[in-house]
Amino acid sequence: MCNDNGAQRRLSINMIKHAELAKPNGEDSPFYSTVIEPQRQPPPSKVTRAFRKVMVGERSTHHAKKPVSRSLSVVYAMTAKLTETYKRTDPQFQYSTRTNPRRALTKPSKPAKNDGFDNEDHDYILRVNDILGEEDHRHVNFNIYRVIDLLGQGTFGQVVKCERISTGELFSIKVIKNKPAYRTQSRMEVEILKKLNHTSDPDDRHHILRLFHTFDHKNHLCLVFELLSVNLYELLKQNNFKGLSADLVRVITTQLLDTLVVLKEAKIIHCDLKPENILLTSVDSPTIKVVDFGSACHEANRMYTYIQSRFYRSPEVLLNMKYTAAIDMWSLGCIVAELYLGLPLFPGRSEYNQLRRIVDMLGVPPTDILEKGKNTPRFFHRVTEHGKPEYKLKSREQFGQEQQRPEPRGKKYFAHTTLDDIILHYANGSTAARNEQETQRDLQTRHALVDFLKGLLHLNPLRRWTPQQARNHPFIVGNGFSGSLDPSGRMKADKAPPQPDNPHAEPARPLKPTTVMSDHQTSRTPPPSCADEQQKPPPGLVSDPCPQLIQTIQQKEEKRTWQRIGRAPSPHPLRLKHRRTRSQANILGNPLPDTTSTIPTYEASEPPNECQKEHKHNSK
Repeated sequence: MCNDNGAQRRLSINMIKHAELAKPNGEDSPFYSTVIEPQRQPPPSKVTRAFRKVMVGERSTHHAKKPVSRSLSVVYAMTAKLTETYKRTDPQFQYSTRTNPRRALTKPSKPAKNDGFDNEDHDYILRVNDILGEEDHRHVNFNIYRVIDLLGQGTFGQVVKCERISTGELFSIKVIKNKPAYRTQSRMEVEILKKLNHTSDPDDRHHILRLFHTFDHKNHLCLVFELLSVNLYELLKQNNFKGLSADLVRVITTQLLDTLVVLKEAKIIHCDLKPENILLTSVDSPTIKVVDFGSACHEANRMYTYIQSRFYRSPEVLLNMKYTAAIDMWSLGCIVAELYLGLPLFPGRSEYNQLRRIVDMLGVPPTDILEKGKNTPRFFHRVTEHGKPEYKLKSREQFGQEQQRPEPRGKKYFAHTTLDDIILHYANGSTAARNEQETQRDLQTRHALVDFLKGLLHLNPLRRWTPQQARNHPFIVGNGFSGSLDPSGRMKADKAPPQPDNPHAEPARPLKPTTVMSDHQTSRTPPPSCADEQQKPPPGLVSDPCPQLIQTIQQKEEKRTWQRIGRAPSPHPLRLKHRRTRSQANILGNPLPDTTSTIPTYEASEPPNECQKEHKHNSK
């Protein structure tokens, strides 16, 4: 230790002596004994800034940072091929993308039942990239699906967007809750859809959802459907809850009537028609499909009394009467009015409020109908005047006292009360920049729509129009309207109607003779099996149907409209100023609203978003 310290001390002394003898500018020594002061630097020269001519498309590189080579990036060098580095250092290291944490689609996602596969609500906990199907023979099984995203969640289960691994085709799969009651009802849905797809509509021409395949996965029944686009409620929402054009409403209504004709021939009641259950097939055309047959039943085997979503619930269901396929026609009338107005016609907050809105607009149901309802004493007073029994709806305060809970006051969304005034005075912007001939045509269309809705919304289900009768109406066929029609005297249900003047109408099909089925008979027949490979591939999912859909409908329908009145269309028919963009108006096929109109569509204190909130809580 001492020898080492002495050697270091002698080396330091020699270095200092060498530094003292060296010249300041000597090139033979790396050390200097004198301290060199920092030299004064000249002031920096001023840089003259000016504009420089740049060619179109030229990118300035004056301030551009030079890209850092990946070989010099520490972050890239430490993260690239990290799994390969681990495998080289540790032969026992194993990694697979399937073990990555996946985003949960089901809420709540906490395991609670079914060996940890289900949550507390008996829903299967779905995650992105989950595999649905028989996992054992995956290399040879055709029906294996990969979960992509969640499309919806409801009472019976969840609907997810999936990809068939073997072909790459896209489908929507409905995963039923793991409960016996839901499985039983879903089996009924499968039976009805197979009958409709293979017997009533084998060529897929009548706008009924196609069922491709069913299987079981972790004690859950899974139904594989075609993948469709957005529903009509979302379409209205994208249009800021403004009504659609009469031409577009006619196109959609014609397709719905075609579906209801098939259902009536098959003696099937849908029981849950609403805008959410009517989906567009694609963005290229306004073709629709009726979905969600989970509540459907046969006319001879009505299983439930509490059916239909509240906004579209018929009076006979509210009164707990024996119902028929006429309840679907009531729902259709509510849907048609909502498509034209943009808001629900009867947005009831409760069953009493729903019935109150119906009575205020259409009057009290006939006495013979009320006497058949089991719930009539709950909502009505029975009084005797001039020796005849009559019924009066109870007041909101009295009904609340009898039910021992306050009845909420319903909000008013329209400035008028009667159906005629609501339709005839609705300001949809179609009154701007039109001549007298166009104004008369629009007024005639409105009168035809009012008469059409009155036939669908008849309080007596025995006098309510059938789908065969309704599709003969001038509002559907496009003929001139000269006055109210009585379909029982002027329309025959067994006669094929003339086709409406629009490019989307289906060709007429002869109606099969039907026989009345008693309550003791049954229409259940075992349908043929569903062949997956023979079905055509479903259309792809499109999140936004607006641009192509509106442009297509507007061009075709407007061209035919101008041809009927003998005038060429204007090159710019949508030049009205409004908060919405012109492209949004083109999407929905209707002109922009006339902001100068003084006719309100609803009270200023009740904006449409309030009705939107209630729409979400519309219970079944």
